[in-house]
Amino acid sequence: MIYEPGQDKNRSQARRKLAVTMFRIRMARAFNTRWARLRNWYQQYKPTWPNVPKPLKSVPKLRLPSSNGHGHKVVASVCVAIVVAGVALIISPPSVARYILKTVELPTVEPQPVIEEQDWQWRETKIANGQTLAAAFAEQGLTATDVHRVVNLNEQTSQLSKIFPGDDLAFAFDDADNWQALRYTPRSGPILEVVRGEEGLSSHSIERSIEVRVDMASGVIDDSLFLAGQAAGLADNTIMQIASIFGWDVDFVRDVWAGDSFQVVYETRYRDGEPIGQGEILAARFVNRDRVYEALRYTRENGETDYYSPEGRPMRKAFLRSPLDVTRVTSRFTLKRYHPVLKIYRPHRGVDYGASTGTPVRATGDGKVIFASKNSSYGNHVIIQHGSEYKTLYAHLSKFGRGVKKGVRVRQGQVIGLSGATGLVTAPHLHYEFRVNDAHRDPLRMKFPEAAPLPEAELERFVSMTSVLSAQLSLKDASLASVGP
Repeated sequence: MIYEPGQDKNRSQARRKLAVTMFRIRMARAFNTRWARLRNWYQQYKPTWPNVPKPLKSVPKLRLPSSNGHGHKVVASVCVAIVVAGVALIISPPSVARYILKTVELPTVEPQPVIEEQDWQWRETKIANGQTLAAAFAEQGLTATDVHRVVNLNEQTSQLSKIFPGDDLAFAFDDADNWQALRYTPRSGPILEVVRGEEGLSSHSIERSIEVRVDMASGVIDDSLFLAGQAAGLADNTIMQIASIFGWDVDFVRDVWAGDSFQVVYETRYRDGEPIGQGEILAARFVNRDRVYEALRYTRENGETDYYSPEGRPMRKAFLRSPLDVTRVTSRFTLKRYHPVLKIYRPHRGVDYGASTGTPVRATGDGKVIFASKNSSYGNHVIIQHGSEYKTLYAHLSKFGRGVKKGVRVRQGQVIGLSGATGLVTAPHLHYEFRVNDAHRDPLRMKFPEAAPLPEAELERFVSMTSVLSAQLSLKDASLASVGP
């Protein structure tokens, strides 16, 4: 239709009719599409609904009403009815809710017989570095399907997806070379057995008791505490415990000399007669240039466990001697130092510890983080307020610790970041500052405040419970009789 100028009224009516027609078409198409989806869904889930009518064989098509000015009202009414019905179906689906929430009682599975009694041939393998479970199965002629069925059998077998080097796997085969069983023996935790039966795969675990023995080690330092500890048979975590226990009195970065010695009484955990790891240090003695430090592990009546001297004074001080574990000092506290980047002389009001990027940096005392950001000089750095008098600064971090931000409280020994090379530096290291009333002090020469000793009421109990440990430190025998857990 062609409109002449001045026919605005007719043009407006034509546009309204066109809009109404297009609206009807869209609504009809939407209705037909949703009805088809509803029918398909109904037919798919029909088997779980008892006593319901058969689905309609045909889908009623929505006919377009005549263009009489009231058609859009009819379509709107139909749409409202569809929406109301849909909401009612969602709010109150009695049959669906009743059968989905029904608890299914599974039959009790009787324990499988001990697989050692079967006449099977066992092939054992130890997981190597970088080896996967699929590779271990493939070595025995098994397929990826077998791996999938075993790992996804239940929650017990799902742990097989996280095997570690040193774990043992044993596969059982019958005379026809058919795989029948699997035994997984991790370095820690229960043994897992998977058996193939007439009804498929089943699994069960076998708990193993842990025996705790008390052992003793001693050594003399020639090069470093780490090398001497490893030579004495100590694990890395046990060596780090020594550094942590005596770290308030001995700076293992600069105070350790050749000829220093140590003695340690510690726990070793055994399973099936095989050692699985070293536990807590019960007592330790460290001789540093003729100064003897002794620490005894003691659990107070309130349940708190810590290390104390034989006199009952806690080994823990208000501040750690160093924010890093065993490292080296690359630059000391001085009022005149040549800056390697700026090429000028200026004061160096802190201590630089050489450490590769990513070395954990620990808070030397309890406190509150008052700054955790970066600038052009310090790079990423953290400042901690310790009470009203002390502050410590940790600079050139490559990354902040998890959750470390302004206003957060941190504990002594908590990792607040990782060492790096941000800011004005030439190599990765940690710059550490110690401030007293905002005045810089040399942290290597600073005498830190002592912690409160055990109360008199608990001192007698402490002496009676640690006297045996103190006597064991004097023994020269390299091994002690084992004790129960």
